[in-house]
Amino acid sequence: MSRLGWTLSAMVGIAALLAGTLYLSLISSLPVVDGNRPLAGLEQRVTVRRDALGVATITAKSRPDLSRAIGFVHAQERFFQMDLQRRVAAGELSALFGPAALKADQQHRLHGLRAVARRALEGLPKDHRQHLHAYAEGVNAGLAGLLTPSFEYLLVRQSPEPWLPEDSLLAIYAMWFTLTDAEAERDLTLTRIHATVPADWYAHFATTGTDADAALDHSSWPKLPLPGPQSLDLRNTAIASNTPLDPDTAPAFGSNAFAVSGFSATGGAILANDMHLTLSVPNIWYRVRMQSPGLDGSGVTLPGAPVLTAGSNGHIAWGFTNAYIDTSDRVLVEPIEGKPAYYRYNGAQRPFEVRTERIEVAGGEALELEVRQTVWGPVQAVDGQLHALRWAAHMPAFTNMKLMEFENARTVRQALELAADVGIPPQNLIVVDKDGNLAWTIIGAIAQRKPGVDYNKLLSGGDAPDETWAQLAKALRPRLVNPPSGLLWTANARTVGSPHIERLGDGGYRLGARAHTGR
Repeated sequence: MSRLGWTLSAMVGIAALLAGTLYLSLISSLPVVDGNRPLAGLEQRVTVRRDALGVATITAKSRPDLSRAIGFVHAQERFFQMDLQRRVAAGELSALFGPAALKADQQHRLHGLRAVARRALEGLPKDHRQHLHAYAEGVNAGLAGLLTPSFEYLLVRQSPEPWLPEDSLLAIYAMWFTLTDAEAERDLTLTRIHATVPADWYAHFATTGTDADAALDHSSWPKLPLPGPQSLDLRNTAIASNTPLDPDTAPAFGSNAFAVSGFSATGGAILANDMHLTLSVPNIWYRVRMQSPGLDGSGVTLPGAPVLTAGSNGHIAWGFTNAYIDTSDRVLVEPIEGKPAYYRYNGAQRPFEVRTERIEVAGGEALELEVRQTVWGPVQAVDGQLHALRWAAHMPAFTNMKLMEFENARTVRQALELAADVGIPPQNLIVVDKDGNLAWTIIGAIAQRKPGVDYNKLLSGGDAPDETWAQLAKALRPRLVNPPSGLLWTANARTVGSPHIERLGDGGYRLGARAHTGR
């Protein structure tokens, strides 16, 4: 054989060896779906069965065992997704992806959510902490049960880090980033508009509703006339824009939920829910059936948490659309002249708190980021000013695991009573039960706001909340139970009018014909 022939044969052999190694690595990273496996900490035997579509039914003799087993299954099938969720929220992507992720990490480290997650974990009821510890132990057992990590870790040449109980809360904080305006960008935009255009034009851009809305309470909204050139002639006015509008690339999100009563053969109300989020592989949700004494629930979970996010327990069914209420503010920070370490607060001088965030970078040197903190939140330099970012996710008490208690609700009324205490990004909740009842409310964290303050713009220190935000009282939360039409619908649009709309605020919900009553 010629030298060229030997060379080609060697190259083919090396390629075959590499392909075989890659194949074996991929095969050995697949989840265990047959046989028996030990899982330390289980009180009794747990079974996991999968249907033809791969959807798991997990059956346990206790809820803690169920949490542990869900963690095992999540880790076996979705650990890289879970890892990204916690790293996005904590600002720890650079440790996986290197300098390319630094910008995102610096932006998210501003919020310091790993420390917030630790404080939130400490504030949970004992049984909820036990579930998160059991889940974390199940996750780490599932991860250890893989012969090799999933292929994504081979690509980035990193090893997965163990799961911590606080990481489940970080997975929820990742949803806060997805579903709410973490840096009050809408407020910043409207502040700039307010400083640029006359009052009638600002009112047009900042309107809270339109005459085409289909609110659940049938509240109407006056039609605002389009301002004319007498106040602002756009043909002869140059308005600077840092962000050109590109309708072809602008993101468009939207979820839908519908409920009807009086149409089923059994007398139960019917719920249809489609929770749209950014397309991803795998889908962000993990379908599952969960069975333990007193519970037979089917629906979707968020990998990273042992909770049935949306679905049915046979007595009630529930689902969500994003409420887009106002969860964040920008507060003008006034530094003290000649004393850069101080700012003005309540007519006095107050020192900035400074924390150092260490960002590990794969393949590079760690970066230390200093974050100045005020009573309202972390500081950001914008437009030659200092702004403090105030976001409901900064409050440890606003995020919790109480959605787990929906598993035990038997009626719409019970679900509504639970909803005000659930700590998730605020959502439109539609819930129905087998007796034909249906209801809507806002579930999740709602901050109490001062009346008469324009929260659409940059706030002065006098208008802003102080050290803490109180939750809106349960009696002031809007709800609608068994409307005469027997119909409920939500679609990321305005759901109510005054006085509730002033309490909820506008976080960028969709105006116009996003929903329709069908009348």
